[in-house]
Amino acid sequence: MEGYRYQELVYLVVPISLGMEFFMAAKREKATDGSRPLGAYILDLCGLIFTAVVPALFVFTIVCIETEAFPFRMDTLARFDRYGVMFLFLGAWWQVYIWAALRARRIPPEQYLKKLWVPFLVAGVYISLLILWVSPWGLKWVSI
Repeated sequence: MEGYRYQELVYLVVPISLGMEFFMAAKREKATDGSRPLGAYILDLCGLIFTAVVPALFVFTIVCIETEAFPFRMDTLARFDRYGVMFLFLGAWWQVYIWAALRARRIPPEQYLKKLWVPFLVAGVYISLLILWVSPWGLKWVSI
C-alpha cells in the first residue's frame, strides 16, 4: 500500500469522532426526555453512518484498489475513492464544525450564549465563505 493511503486512513478519526458525538447526543436526548423522541433515533442513525458506513466504504475502496479485487471496475472504484477523499479531507471542516456544535449543545445556553455560540457561528460562516471563495468550481459542492 502506498504511503498516502495510510494518511487517508488516519483522517478517518474525524468522521468516527463525529459519529461518537452523535451517539452521545442521542444518549443525552433519551436521558433528558422520559420517552424515546424521534430526534434520538435520527442522532443514532447519523452516528451509525459516520461511525460505521463512511469508514467501511472508504476502507473497502482502498483495499479493492490496492489489491485489484475488481479489475473490470477500477474506474468506478477510483472515482468512488476520489470522492471519498474529497468528502473526508475537503469536507472535514464541516464535520468538525458539527462535532463542536454537538459538544457545545451540552453547555447550558444561559451561561455561554454570547461567549460560545456567537463566535462559533461567526467562525462557521467565515470558513464557509472562505472555502466557497477559494475552492475550484468543481469542488464547491463539498463546502455546502
